[in-house]
Amino acid sequence: MGNHQQAKEYYERALSIQLKKLGEEHTDVASTLHNLGNLHSVMGNHQQANEYYERALFIQLKKLGEEHTDVASTLPTSVTYTVQWVTISRPTSITNAPCPFNR
Repeated sequence: MGNHQQAKEYYERALSIQLKKLGEEHTDVASTLHNLGNLHSVMGNHQQANEYYERALFIQLKKLGEEHTDVASTLPTSVTYTVQWVTISRPTSITNAPCPFNR
């Protein structure tokens, strides 16, 4: 078991640099966001993980298109966390939950 807090700090530092140097919609930024989502997932921060996955997916779809393998890797993760988060936060009705892809 690794040091999750230190890994989080390194990823956040890398993301900050990438955002400054590459811009908000670069595919390297999407990769780091996906990795932050994975880290938060391992740490049990499922809502935060989903937010990172969604941001990564948005960039990937915009820059790479629907058929790209990076999208194929992020999409199931994002959908899984969306369903889990909606189920946990709104156990009585999933149909009234906002769709995270319509932001």
